[in-house]
Amino acid sequence: LEGCPYCREMHEVNFARQDITDFVRANFNILQINIIGSRMVTDFDGEELSEKKLAEKWGVRFTPTTIFFPPLDKLPAGVSGKKAEIARMPGYMKPFHFMSMYQFVQEQAYLNGKFGPYVRKKINALKSAGKSPENW
Repeated sequence: LEGCPYCREMHEVNFARQDITDFVRANFNILQINIIGSRMVTDFDGEELSEKKLAEKWGVRFTPTTIFFPPLDKLPAGVSGKKAEIARMPGYMKPFHFMSMYQFVQEQAYLNGKFGPYVRKKINALKSAGKSPENW
């Protein structure tokens, strides 16, 4: 969203990192929508509506919000994106947590638990190896 400082940070910090962009490009398809936009889009359930109405339908209230969906071949037929959603990154996360969320989804770790315990395990592994994760 134009003027959003957290969106700018996501683009200028997180997506400026080659390790992040390489991983995301190799494993995800990205679609950016404007939560106040008027461009017509189609939800997974076939409903055509404006970007703004889609954001409302999916419960997106602020930017940036990253929503993850299953691969198209595993997407439940005829359901809205709100019901098909497998994970959500509400707001901006620093690079370590941001990349970890993409890994969480790519590894399908959401099938076995929540993101919090997943990322804590990664942090503990780094600490055990004498390293420190990039943090807030």
